[in-house]
Amino acid sequence: LRLNPNARSLFGTMHPATTSVVHFTFGSGAMLDFLRNWLHYVNRAGLAPAVAGAADAQMLRACTAEGIAALGIADGLDVRLFIGATPVVG
Repeated sequence: LRLNPNARSLFGTMHPATTSVVHFTFGSGAMLDFLRNWLHYVNRAGLAPAVAGAADAQMLRACTAEGIAALGIADGLDVRLFIGATPVVG
């Protein structure tokens, strides 16, 4: 996993003995509006901690720019490289 600065800060302050729940969702850059909506309601409900899984570089960059704690699910993963289940190389 590749943590952005906000996620490093978030996970650095957690205490495993007392933090029993981490609210998590994931998506690609195409799902950014849905992530913002999810985060709005997570914050409104006072749920914490919350983190996003970034399925592509676009989502990780957007989360970092907007101060959203995010984890890059796999270094170099980019959902645009896949058509169906067949990886496109190059």
